[in-house]
Amino acid sequence: MEPFVLKSGIYNLMYECASDPVPEVRQATFYLLAHFAKTYSNSLSSNDASFFLPLLVEDLHPVMTALCNNVTCAIGEVALTSPAYVKPHLFVISAKLVEIMDTPETSESLRLSTAVAIAYLCYAFPVEMAPMKHNFLTPCSSLLVQLSHRKVKDFALRALFNIVHAKPRGLLQDFVDLLGARIHWLILLDDLTQAMNDLIHHHKEFYGAGLLLRFCKRLPPTLSQRVANT
Repeated sequence: MEPFVLKSGIYNLMYECASDPVPEVRQATFYLLAHFAKTYSNSLSSNDASFFLPLLVEDLHPVMTALCNNVTCAIGEVALTSPAYVKPHLFVISAKLVEIMDTPETSESLRLSTAVAIAYLCYAFPVEMAPMKHNFLTPCSSLLVQLSHRKVKDFALRALFNIVHAKPRGLLQDFVDLLGARIHWLILLDDLTQAMNDLIHHHKEFYGAGLLLRFCKRLPPTLSQRVANT
């Protein structure tokens, strides 16, 4: 199928549709773009990406939920498969995603897809996203708890750890909020558990055990004991 996509010129047609004034047309186009980026990653050329990225950025606003949902999905998939095309737009995209996630009027489904897109950006661009993690780490953690798709949840969690491990001390002031989200205990994988244990040790070494123990009193008993004993 991928050779057909490469030869068909479908991206030219999709670019026209992505510029269409009818939101539903753009919505369907960005859904297809996300699918192609995920399934046929080699079919997206630098020229194609340079056409689509500004249009994706333009439609990154929460007024039309279904359209914006597909935009966030497309951005996430393109970032994973073709990060070089997204990188020139990274800071504008990340700022808009954080704004969407923090806007009270944003629908819950859009906030969730936005959190996933941010996590994908963290995976693709850990160095660039790490300095901005205080803007999104806590809300992303809380939202990712709600993901029902286990594989996506696992990948998104790993993406957050991707930036945490790069600069663990930069995370410490938000450590309590990340711990409170408890996403690390909802996915019972040994390497993720060890990663969180490492962060707990970093926190104790930097701040001492007192702050962590005070926070533990706010947690359910089983979780509180687990944190205190780490």
